[in-house]
Order: sequence, then C-alpha cells, then structure tokens
Amino acid sequence: GVGEGETESSDRPYTDLSVDELKQLTEYHLSQNIQPNGIISIGTMSPAQMHEFSRLLSSWSKLSSPHHQKQILAAEMAEQCLRELLEEQTAGNEHAQKMITMDMYYLVIKAWLKVG
Repeated sequence: GVGEGETESSDRPYTDLSVDELKQLTEYHLSQNIQPNGIISIGTMSPAQMHEFSRLLSSWSKLSSPHHQKQILAAEMAEQCLRELLEEQTAGNEHAQKMITMDMYYLVIKAWLKVG
C-alpha cells in the first residue's frame, strides 16, 4: 500500500485522477509546445516537461477500464507521450536521449495489449 510517509511522489503515476482529468492534463502538456502563432517548437522541451510526459505515459499504461473506448484512449495517449519524447530526441534535445528508456516502449505495448 501507499504509506503517508513515502517520498518521490513526483515519480509516481497519477493514480488519483479520473480518465477525463488525465486526458486534460495530457492535452495541456501536449499544447505546451505550441506557440501562440501556431508553430510547434520541437527540440526545446525542458527536463521537467519530459518528466511529466514520462509520468503521464506511466499513468496511461497502468489504466484499466471495463470500457473499451477508455482502454483505447489510454493506449493512444501513452503512445502520444512517447512520440513527443521521441520527436524531441530526433530534434537533438540531449535531455530526451537520457530520458527515453526501453521501459517506456514496454509500457506503450502493454497499454495496447490491454485493448485486446
């Protein structure tokens, strides 16, 4: 169980959020790279932002819902979070190279496997 004295809560998935809240949070972070003029800035994501995507990816992959549509949404969102980080890596963001792990790919695959 989760004790009250446990630390590193910032690394934990957002287990207390509803699917809608998690979706809003993910969309908020996805929108952070879009400038007011509509141009998407790639390669400039901060380590803190990447950490958020990592956390969101983990949260979506752990989601289990009896509703098929929500399970599909979870897999799509997990994949989108990984894609964001991969785009950063491709654009030469060195923080992304340290951030992306094999575990993230596994989590996305796991999320799609739940879709069935």
